[in-house]
Amino acid sequence: MTQQEINNSSMLKVGTILRGTYRIDSYLSSGGFGNTYVATNVEFDERVAIKEFFMKGVTQRDDNQTTVSVSNLENTNSFQEQKEKFKKEARRLRKLQNEHIVKVHDMFDENGTAYYVMDYVDGESLSERLKRTGRPMTESEVRLILPHILDALKAVHNEGFCHLDIKPSNIMLDKGGKVKLIDFGASKQLGANGTLTTNAPTAFAQTPGYAPREQMEQNLDKIGPWTDIYALGATLYNLLTNKRPPMPTDIDDDMSEDKHLALPFSESVGGLKFLVLQMMKTNRLQRPQSIDAIINAEKTRKEEPKQTPNPAKTPQSSSAYDDEATIIAEPKPKKERKTETPKTKPKESDSGYSQTPPKQEAYTSSHIEDNGGEGHDKTIIILMVAALVILVLFLLNYH
Repeated sequence: MTQQEINNSSMLKVGTILRGTYRIDSYLSSGGFGNTYVATNVEFDERVAIKEFFMKGVTQRDDNQTTVSVSNLENTNSFQEQKEKFKKEARRLRKLQNEHIVKVHDMFDENGTAYYVMDYVDGESLSERLKRTGRPMTESEVRLILPHILDALKAVHNEGFCHLDIKPSNIMLDKGGKVKLIDFGASKQLGANGTLTTNAPTAFAQTPGYAPREQMEQNLDKIGPWTDIYALGATLYNLLTNKRPPMPTDIDDDMSEDKHLALPFSESVGGLKFLVLQMMKTNRLQRPQSIDAIINAEKTRKEEPKQTPNPAKTPQSSSAYDDEATIIAEPKPKKERKTETPKTKPKESDSGYSQTPPKQEAYTSSHIEDNGGEGHDKTIIILMVAALVILVLFLLNYH
């Protein structure tokens, strides 16, 4: 987007001064709940990034191209609620002391909306890298950055919330090769039992292909660290193949043992293929349940032999979607959400991955015989009675 396009759109004008300190230099990106700009702190001549709360389809820029207002008064309450959540996002980021997570330095209200100031990452997102190079990342390249991502996610989960929008465009790589996790607009607090236990209606952000089934269905009591782990698996798949991750239903439809139809890999991908398949289990209980489980499993990992790829073609996705486009889903009424009684956390195997929960006991041949024996006795009695009646009638007619 050029400077002229920025000035003629709903973005802040280049050169706008915020809080008397921050000068807007250029437009960076937009999402469902905000615009992000590159700015300069004129007091210290430092480059920063500034995120502005701006709801697509709900807010508008007034004639002065600075003030933000609600386009429909009926959305005023929603705007205020989401603005408070925007501020909560900034406070959460502020608490996270991790070198792989962008740090928030300032937050303020101005122009009818809210802003927060954070680190500017001089580099590119992993999504931009794939587009620039036009090729997948090698397994060795992915292994160099994976520990950084795991460290960032572990810090997020330890602080008691989930990111809920892990994808290549939300992972920045600076010019020094350091990873930074960004955009916590979809993040939500975890309850004491490790899942989202709130019953209050709330908007859900999700990115098709990266969101697992429990997130798409808004099953609050099923969302936890394993939800971010699925999204990280989908992210690794995208990095290793330069292909869009499939939808959960496409993975379920693939009946092959190694899911090579829904999740095809090249011959060059070794051990990370196994990790991705574990992280992208559509049954959340079969995925690694924590970041530590992944870290520990990777420490003890033995390189698996490479398999000959199956030549079968990848099936078409069940639904078309834009690459990494975040969808803001309306909250479902409480009665429509699927809930379940919290269960004991699944036991983790020695490898660090959770074990598949035991299946219910199947019916055995003894069950069938017991049920069938009673019916068999009744049949014999009925046949004997019928034979006796026929005999009596025959004797009466004979005499």
